[in-house]
Amino acid sequence: MGISLQGAGSFQQKYHQTVYDMGKIVINRVFKPWLLNDTIFSLTSLGRIYNKYLNILHSFTEKII
Repeated sequence: MGISLQGAGSFQQKYHQTVYDMGKIVINRVFKPWLLNDTIFSLTSLGRIYNKYLNILHSFTEKII
C-alpha cells in the first residue's frame, strides 16, 4: 500500500523540500506565540508561504488518490 517516489524526479524533490519547510514553519509558529492566532498568522509572509506549501502538499495527495 502506498506509492513509490522512486523516479519521480523534480516532483519528489519538491515534495520532500516542502515537507521539510512546513516542519520549520510549524516549529517557528510554536515558538512565537503571536503566530498561534490563525488570523494574525495568515496576514504574515510566513502564513502566505504556509498556504502555498499546503497547496503543494494537497495537490500531491490528490495525485495519489
